[in-house]
Amino acid sequence: MAAQGAGHLADLVRAFAHPAASPALVHCTAGKDRTGIVAACVLDLLGADEDTIVADYTRTQLALDAIRAHTTAVLPGLAGRAVPAAILSAEEETIRTFLAEVASEHGGFGPLLERHGITDAEVGALPARFLQR
Repeated sequence: MAAQGAGHLADLVRAFAHPAASPALVHCTAGKDRTGIVAACVLDLLGADEDTIVADYTRTQLALDAIRAHTTAVLPGLAGRAVPAAILSAEEETIRTFLAEVASEHGGFGPLLERHGITDAEVGALPARFLQR
């Protein structure tokens, strides 16, 4: 997902770096896959360690029952359908494997996004947007 969506991910990071980007909202159905990648990327670019990124991702697990109930209420055709277990969980192993693959295949989020035009100045603008001092 990161490699195929790297151009879009770069566009998001570029938008986040812009002074008019606050506040910003990123979401998907469960907030763990596409949104999890965006959050992991931004946290990584902000200098968060892997354990912090993992803790952020796995926090979604606490809300998945409510998300599933809401999604079924909005899309009743999903009720009773078999859903792969990976879709219904936000496990530590999933995000750790993902981060390891981004690191080994792309050198990390920084190098991946640099190949899609992200500059040091744009990455350098992120702390002012997302970190409180």
